Amino acid sequence: MEVCRELLDLANKCRESGHTLYVVGGYVRDSILGQPSNDIDICSDISYEEMTSICKSLKFKAIPVNKHLGTIHINTPAGVFEYTRLRRESYSNHGDHNPSEISFVNSIEEDVARRDLTINSVYYDICKDQIVDIVDGLKDINKGIIRTPNSPDITFNDDGLRILRCIRFASTFNFRYARPTYLALQKYACRLSRISKERILEEIKQLVVCDLKHNIPNRIFLNSFDKLKLGKYVFNNTLDRLKKFSSKDKSTFYSLPSECRLVAFYILIIRRYLIGYCKDNQLQFVINSLLGRDGIKESNNTQRTVHKLFKIIQNLNYLDDTLTASINYLTCSDAERKIIESYLTNKAKHELSDNIYAIKINNIPLSANELDITPDDIISSGIEEKYISKILTTLYNQVLSMKVKNKNSDLLELAINIHKTLSELSKEKK
Repeated sequence: MEVCRELLDLANKCRESGHTLYVVGGYVRDSILGQPSNDIDICSDISYEEMTSICKSLKFKAIPVNKHLGTIHINTPAGVFEYTRLRRESYSNHGDHNPSEISFVNSIEEDVARRDLTINSVYYDICKDQIVDIVDGLKDINKGIIRTPNSPDITFNDDGLRILRCIRFASTFNFRYARPTYLALQKYACRLSRISKERILEEIKQLVVCDLKHNIPNRIFLNSFDKLKLGKYVFNNTLDRLKKFSSKDKSTFYSLPSECRLVAFYILIIRRYLIGYCKDNQLQFVINSLLGRDGIKESNNTQRTVHKLFKIIQNLNYLDDTLTASINYLTCSDAERKIIESYLTNKAKHELSDNIYAIKINNIPLSANELDITPDDIISSGIEEKYISKILTTLYNQVLSMKVKNKNSDLLELAINIHKTLSELSKEKK
């Protein structure tokens, strides 16, 4: 296995101190699979303080990450290595990702039991240039099997986040679950409810695109999400009504590029939850429950994007105010348009196409800023400035309903008439 000069120098320094330095996890796994990897995790029984001293002697920068876990980021000219001291973990609060007790150990035989999967538990002795495989991880990598190094009941019961990590690695490499591992996934899926939503969100962002990492097509993520009934644990414990994804849902989702996947997944979840047409206030409530503070704690920007796209899709599919929906579609980014198009019925697609044609032919603006009249034009005609915003909104709505052309002279004439009406109403109130 190839390693850089800096890593070899570090390993030799460790050997001079009487310790063995190993590479473990993703870099070893990916190298065996012939996949590129820059994620280098290293481990040894060397203490936090001694490793910091060794790094200093090599003029590498040791940045403390978690002294409790003995974790250091080692900055070198070749990149960053993450060093973690060999350890044993025990959990008392089952499922919550945080070990209640940590003890440092001297052998990888003890360290391996705390790791999530056998494919991530193959060690590489840098100085000896030798693979050290205690739990048949090499065999599992070559056969494409997802299995835990410890009892799967212990692995998933201890840390619920490992359930999502397990699915992610299965999907990334299109590996199959070992039967005992899969049964434990089913049994302990509920442990996800003990994991912070922030950590779950981090995993979801990787899960929606993991099949694209090495371009190995598969549907493992959505299939596992359904079969393990993860919806109520990932989003909100009260949401038991999530329906399963249809074959069409899966085909649509997996046909989308990476930049579309996250929002597309959220829209799928909302569509699985809602039945029929959804009013705006109801939609906002559902988004808050699934994606907001009561759900996965997604960013406000992403929530707004989901809300906007879902409304466009819904209005076009239900043929409700389709002109406005089509205008909003035209203001979307290319990625957002791909998501919208992927969830439209054939009838809705025809409606959208007809509306876009009408918008272009009739010179319908996409916003009030595109009206063929400016605030200065309106003020110059003697209209009071306090009425400008209301007049522009009215003009835009009139153009949308095609009651007036988007032409400066026509808009100015209508603006003057609107001003007269507003002024008269103001006098009547007085």
